[in-house]
Amino acid sequence: MKQITVFSQLIMIVGCIYASLIQNQQTFKNNEFSTESPRISVAVIGAGSAGASTVYYLNSYSKLFDVTVFEASDRIGGRAHAIKVPVNNSFVTIEMGASIIAQTNTHLLNATLALGLQNVSSDWNELIPDGVDPESIDGGIGIWNGEKFVFIQKPGKGWMDRWVSNVKLLWRYGFLNGPVKAMKLVDAPVQKYLKLYDKMNSGAIYSSVSSIVNAVDLWDTLGISAYTFFREVNKISEAFVREFIGGVTIVTYSQEVDEIVSLGAMISMYSANTALFKVKGGNSRLFEEMITSAKPTVLLNSRVDSVNRVVSSSNRTTYLLTTNGVTQEFDVVVIAAPLTGSINFDNVDTSVIEPISYINLHVTVVVGSLSSTYFNLPVDKIPHTIMVPSYNRTSPFTSFSIYHSANGTQVVKIFSLQKMKKASLSQIFTEIQFLRRVVWDKPGPYPYLNVKGKEWKGQIEIADGLYYVNAMEGFLSTMETESVAGRNVANLILKRY
Repeated sequence: MKQITVFSQLIMIVGCIYASLIQNQQTFKNNEFSTESPRISVAVIGAGSAGASTVYYLNSYSKLFDVTVFEASDRIGGRAHAIKVPVNNSFVTIEMGASIIAQTNTHLLNATLALGLQNVSSDWNELIPDGVDPESIDGGIGIWNGEKFVFIQKPGKGWMDRWVSNVKLLWRYGFLNGPVKAMKLVDAPVQKYLKLYDKMNSGAIYSSVSSIVNAVDLWDTLGISAYTFFREVNKISEAFVREFIGGVTIVTYSQEVDEIVSLGAMISMYSANTALFKVKGGNSRLFEEMITSAKPTVLLNSRVDSVNRVVSSSNRTTYLLTTNGVTQEFDVVVIAAPLTGSINFDNVDTSVIEPISYINLHVTVVVGSLSSTYFNLPVDKIPHTIMVPSYNRTSPFTSFSIYHSANGTQVVKIFSLQKMKKASLSQIFTEIQFLRRVVWDKPGPYPYLNVKGKEWKGQIEIADGLYYVNAMEGFLSTMETESVAGRNVANLILKRY
């Protein structure tokens, strides 16, 4: 694999739905239970990263939990979902949802290794799909304003090409107030965040997300937008903030730098400096194996309709869950999916559950032949990563990634806020051999990461034995941070018993 400098590595942001920050080695606590202890029934609602991690850690800690997983869809994986795409008489695997796992994501990396799954490393874009020759990927990044490229950077193959590319980057965005200074600004908050792992490894557990923010002293990054932090406070060049950081935040969270909280932009920028991997065959395989290894009862196509809290005369709390007309009783309920109003609660104080809004996203994969006229470039000169950093755009897409190009055929993944119309696709492609669409809504792939004040709590422990893992998404939203949240909830359950 070719080496990529700090500046060139920024291109790896594309598709970074779920990029994260962790780099400390994770350790597990071994909790001792009497073999004669009564069995504890646990319902986990949701089978994505949060749910799978909760199940996985509970099983790692003790075998005395009887776990039932309720999943509304027909598959395990949540927002990690890969498809097989035909190309050149073969197939490649392309992630349609959560795409990136960093080598520093110790929870997911350790689970991948422990479960014997194969991970595939990459240093370009959001990872080379299974079946694609890395040498066919030339890389490069372009910032597109809907009419023309305002900046193109090609990494090249030798040190001279890379040197010229970096000088070009600095010339446009500033030697003193551009990429170098911006990346330095990101480091201090990241180092604060990494302290969370030391604290959890030492036994710390958290009943609210605000207590996590307090523990790592990150309120200052939640109380200010990315634009205010980078441009107004730290004087990073307007062009770099708007075009590059703005392009990154649009790709990763579909939010403008004016809207997104500064920590969200920092996560995206920091992930550019870490090695990436994916699980061979699709990232959802990791969550499938995390759940399967724990041997719970798994109920697919089972949307939970209601949760009823019951307190007995002896002051024992249990929960009645109803799904598909069937009601079951549990000692513990873990909500490991976004709460978007689909569950009715009875005898539960829902005022402590703070709403999280999610962004809808359209993902379109095309195998076909690109037109040279749409981008006004020969096809072999079109950057393989294209960002569109402004909502005031004429472009129908927010990002455009070329995964493979050979024999006049390209494999392309497109992100857009609206459905890509046939008219737009016919302008971009001269021929379409394969087309697949996925719409992420109800909920969307990631939340609005908005500025928050210290009154925000992000309650995780809703009531005795009732937990909301996805409250973490009000703070950070990645596959790894959801896994961290699942581990934290497993520890909360252990504390209760």
